[in-house]
Amino acid sequence: MVFRTLAGTGRVLEINTCGPLASVRLVRWWREEGGDAVSFGSDAHSPTRVGADFDVAVAVVEQVGFRPGRDPFDFWYR
Repeated sequence: MVFRTLAGTGRVLEINTCGPLASVRLVRWWREEGGDAVSFGSDAHSPTRVGADFDVAVAVVEQVGFRPGRDPFDFWYR
């Protein structure tokens, strides 16, 4: 219900590389509820952790069917 409501407003789901949202189950749920796009974020609290596990987050969203936009810094779309 929450994902459907958020997706219906055109919001983008942020996949945080430091948190539990990098899960196939949750990203698939987002897509199934109408989510059209995802973005990536890192709440790193030290410079050495910025972008850590980005490869894992990318693998998760690709497995669900999201692909990069035209620009490398754009959202990823289904």
